[in-house]
Amino acid sequence: MSSLWSYWTGFVIYLTLGRPYSKHICSVNYLKKHWEKFKAKSRWSKFTDVLFLALIIMVLTKDGRILLQRGILMSGLFSNVEANAAVPVTEANWNWKVVDLDGDEHALSSFAGKPIFLNFWATWCPPCNAEMPYIVDMADAMQENVVFIIASAEEPEKVKAFLADRGWDLPVYIIQSYPAAELQYTSLPTTFIIDATGTVVHRSEGMRKWTAESLSEMLRD
Repeated sequence: MSSLWSYWTGFVIYLTLGRPYSKHICSVNYLKKHWEKFKAKSRWSKFTDVLFLALIIMVLTKDGRILLQRGILMSGLFSNVEANAAVPVTEANWNWKVVDLDGDEHALSSFAGKPIFLNFWATWCPPCNAEMPYIVDMADAMQENVVFIIASAEEPEKVKAFLADRGWDLPVYIIQSYPAAELQYTSLPTTFIIDATGTVVHRSEGMRKWTAESLSEMLRD
């Protein structure tokens, strides 16, 4: 594994010093030397080196981190979520307002009477975007019976462009102020499930493998 770090270091040196000077020649010779060592390794050692390098590249890029986190979600490690103790939504939060991408303002109370899936999200947040395809599928399956509010603090035009690029049809709302008490959050993504009676039955921080079945189960509990 240490040899892979040598290849990586040599590659960085080559990119940095790749000029027609003696340093350029040294860096090329450095790469040739370690390439010969790499060719002499067993097939399994080559595979693990390449896999390790691929993981490094994934961690260093935003889309790579999203792909890696989505793979973790698919493994099922985050598939089970537990309902929290019942907490009634306060009047302050029923009066909390959000604005849809068409510019229309809505108080949370305007969605009362149906269960509400409230997810705080951002375009720049890899864990948010890792779980979002599951939320898209869940919203498609349950939008007749559940209100979905994907809340962002970003500029509407930036959100619209991001959604168009991803091909996601989501009910995104722009927050004008932060909610109070039982709907406060300190990290992204954070999700709240409010049942039809106006009670917060679930709160979670971090990405989840959301499904229509898991949401229905929480609302039944």
